[in-house]
Amino acid sequence: MAMLCAGWGAGGCSQTAPDEGMAQSAIRDHFENRGFRVMEIRIQEIQRNPLPERDYMAPLTFVIEVSKIRLESMEDKGESLRFRKGESVTFRDARVRIRRGNAPGRPWEIAHISGIDVP
Repeated sequence: MAMLCAGWGAGGCSQTAPDEGMAQSAIRDHFENRGFRVMEIRIQEIQRNPLPERDYMAPLTFVIEVSKIRLESMEDKGESLRFRKGESVTFRDARVRIRRGNAPGRPWEIAHISGIDVP
């Protein structure tokens, strides 16, 4: 298996979790691409995805426990303009699942988010 993994290139078999800075960067990129600026983020913990939540043959993911995140809308968004440009909203106790990115310059990407309800 070690020889097979060596041929995968940049981190294909790596089981090393992203550090806090990398996790924050991936989360910021995710929301900024959707029209929200991350004003504040507090990460409580980063851990490997628990075994009962893993999918067979799926890429390895890590769970980021976000104790607080404050987002500011960069434009009017949402049903009935729920988010107005310049207004901020705070979410607590969210979970973000992250996996290795496939695009150049994006070492990590968001796989799933729960507890942050934005369009």
